[in-house]
Amino acid sequence: AKATIGAGENLATSAGDVVYIAPGTYREQVVHGYSGTSSNRIYFIGDPDCEIFGNTVEPGIVRITLAADTNELASSGNGTTSGVVIKSNGKDYITWKNVHVDGGTGGVSAYNDNNTSYGFYASDADYMEAINCMAQGFFYAFFS
Repeated sequence: AKATIGAGENLATSAGDVVYIAPGTYREQVVHGYSGTSSNRIYFIGDPDCEIFGNTVEPGIVRITLAADTNELASSGNGTTSGVVIKSNGKDYITWKNVHVDGGTGGVSAYNDNNTSYGFYASDADYMEAINCMAQGFFYAFFS
């Protein structure tokens, strides 16, 4: 078990690796460092019902956000709302499942506001997929 998703991501170095994520709020950016293959993806799977974690954790939402606890606005660390929560970083064949990616309560008020935040950020050829995921409070929920 690891305390952060990033620490789990650092261990998912080979095609077919699976990182299970316990319910809770993770205030971090996840930048992928390794690729899966077309026949053997790398998986990041939220466990909201604690099927994997059992009685060690209370069931609930698996929330990933850059929002600070104090202001609940997604931030790239420089006071702006233009952060990326999950970034493929040019890595291929990664699957996310059962997670809520949250931009905070700041939200987007108009098409031209200063919030250019991203929930899932991938290039066209990365083949990232999100299954049963929710992204809210971003200018781009899933950008490819």
